[in-house]
Amino acid sequence: MKRFRVKYLDAAGRYRQVDLQADNARGCELRVRQEGNTFIACAEVAAAAGSAGRQRYTAEDLVEFTTVTAALLSAAVTIRDALGMVATVANRPAVRALALRLASGIDKGEAFASAAAREGRCFPPLSLALIGIGERTGDLARSFERIASWAERRHKLQTALANALTYPILVMSVMVIGGLAAGIYALPRLNELFTSMGGTAAAQLRLSMEQARGNFLGLLVFLVGLTVAIVVAAALRRRSEPARRLIDGLWLRLPLLGRFLSDFNTLDFVFAMEALVSSGITVNEAMLEASDSISNAAYRAAVLAARLNINKGLPLSAAFATQTVLPGQLNLWLSVGERSGNVAAVFSRMRLYYEDSVSKWITRFLALIEPGMSLVVGLIILFLIFTFIIPFFNAYGSML
Repeated sequence: MKRFRVKYLDAAGRYRQVDLQADNARGCELRVRQEGNTFIACAEVAAAAGSAGRQRYTAEDLVEFTTVTAALLSAAVTIRDALGMVATVANRPAVRALALRLASGIDKGEAFASAAAREGRCFPPLSLALIGIGERTGDLARSFERIASWAERRHKLQTALANALTYPILVMSVMVIGGLAAGIYALPRLNELFTSMGGTAAAQLRLSMEQARGNFLGLLVFLVGLTVAIVVAAALRRRSEPARRLIDGLWLRLPLLGRFLSDFNTLDFVFAMEALVSSGITVNEAMLEASDSISNAAYRAAVLAARLNINKGLPLSAAFATQTVLPGQLNLWLSVGERSGNVAAVFSRMRLYYEDSVSKWITRFLALIEPGMSLVVGLIILFLIFTFIIPFFNAYGSML
């Protein structure tokens, strides 16, 4: 029997995704429907062979592969010849190895979309959907141009955030390590020094050390508790679909950050919808494919619930209006698309709007990182002053 990844809505309308064993996809569908659930889709989970299953790819790998391949396909080169050239001219070893494996799959008679699906996490779901559409329509060049644009945008975002956080994290790490070193190494030796000199200095310094130890212990307990909570939440999110939706829904409700996450996921969704609908895919089918590009589980469940309402006969904008998780701007734009009869153009306009919105959010975030981290560093300095410096001078003053 084969293993299939099945997506469905349960009796309460909640989105579910499970792996089932069956002879074929039809068997999975019948099993889901017999249990009173609403079947959405299923796909066979192919076991990655050899090193492909263990190969790790970075965002830079995907950007280089899609950019070079898109340029070659635009020059009317066949996909097989393009892969051969990528295996020769690519700068990154992982990209060259990827091109060779894909070319080997084509040489064995395998469809390019199937060969790409065997490469694990190299190709995100949206990429695989666009590759499949491009192969069916004979326009892989356009599909790769869109994938390259999406991959480059995501890579620029990740790079900008990483660059902005690197220096402040290094500064804070050095300060924390310095404070720990002072508490573990310097203060005990000062205590021994003041004890040998006599007087009340040693007692005062010992009291300060006890207070510092209590402060550090409290901070350590807080950090350990926070780390445990994050690890538990991450484990629950990874293993349980209801927990994943609950946690992701809480993220969307946070002030400021929730608005950014909503805009970010909306951008991914409308980008996928623009690419799929303009390729001739129906809105209903495109929503199913585009939902795989959404990283937030609560947002993804809302999109699938809206799709279910469309299947029940609701207009597109009305179906989206029933989902409070989705931003209200989607309803307004979609109602315009329904009146004009050009939904693809509306998704294109929404993509431009949310690209600008996400760019503004990132600009604001990057502008706030430096003063925010300066504030945190200042608080750490005050903590060190009151914990170490002032007690030391008080102990020294008692000796005069």
